[in-house]
Amino acid sequence: METINIHLNEEDARFIKEYVEAKQLDLSIFIRDVMIEHIQNERDLNRYHETMYHHQKASKAISFEEMMKGDLVLDQALSLVNA
Repeated sequence: METINIHLNEEDARFIKEYVEAKQLDLSIFIRDVMIEHIQNERDLNRYHETMYHHQKASKAISFEEMMKGDLVLDQALSLVNA
């Protein structure tokens, strides 16, 4: 297992220790889990932005009227299938 040291000012260290003690958590596990969750959240957010970028480039916006015309065509096609 590898050890990573972090430097905190006294106020931040006390703040974290008080939280961990109040929640009855292990300090090392808590810090590890928070750091991993932060990295995963950032990665997920980057994926979301990348996906949305590609979606917006490829998607075609249509007007309400065009959408309603499409529904009429779909309704007509469904009525033929159900006949």
